[in-house]
Amino acid sequence: MRHLSVPSAQTQLWLDICRTHNWSSNEAGVTRLEDGRNALPLNDSAPLESDQVWKSNPHLEIEIQPKGPTHWLDHIDEELADAHREDWPRSYEIQGDILIVKIEEVVWDYGELIADAMLTQLPNIRLVCADMGVKGEFRVRELHPLASRDGTVETRTRIRENGYLLWVDSSKVYFSARLSNERIETSRFSQTITSENLVAHWSYATPMQGLGQAWERCSTNLGSCEDTWSATSTPTLPSYSRSISTLWLRVAKTNRETP
Repeated sequence: MRHLSVPSAQTQLWLDICRTHNWSSNEAGVTRLEDGRNALPLNDSAPLESDQVWKSNPHLEIEIQPKGPTHWLDHIDEELADAHREDWPRSYEIQGDILIVKIEEVVWDYGELIADAMLTQLPNIRLVCADMGVKGEFRVRELHPLASRDGTVETRTRIRENGYLLWVDSSKVYFSARLSNERIETSRFSQTITSENLVAHWSYATPMQGLGQAWERCSTNLGSCEDTWSATSTPTLPSYSRSISTLWLRVAKTNRETP
């Protein structure tokens, strides 16, 4: 594709000129060159390089790579995708290398097809699971594996949130990445307690399901914490809480000792 090479400082000026005269191409964006210049894509209606309008700025031929798929639906047969346009999943949740998605009953038979398309579009995902909703007394998610990149269906995974690493398994202890803002607010409150010395000793309690709203952050902010309480629990919650406490307190100690 033909491009106009201009000094970087004049990029916006020449973009405005080309757009005003409808000389810009929509098939590519601005390309940064190695000599302090930028290349602007031109369409077939733009004047030739010899035209004085370019003020001696040269034209270049640059090969443009075709844009790849931008959505997992692009990997599904177009006719099938159109037939169920209103039924396909519109959102999903990623926890570490696991993608959790709710699939409507009308397209449930295409569950594996959906999962394969998501694995193709998202190379960092190892396992795609269908979210069957929360079940039982402890309100734990029922996860149904749909497709795996490496054949493993282990639902334990490690996530990074707000500078912390956390092992989670949503099939055993309720956890939602969408509650990250609530965890941040709880952490800010715990920092206030510590910085202003409001209490000498305290207990951490959460009315929320599973690991709570900010256990990992509070365990590092509040060294004087004596007890932790949860309004609800699961059979495996204590072991997860202990592992989190050990990991986060070790991280906090390392951070404090680092210059």
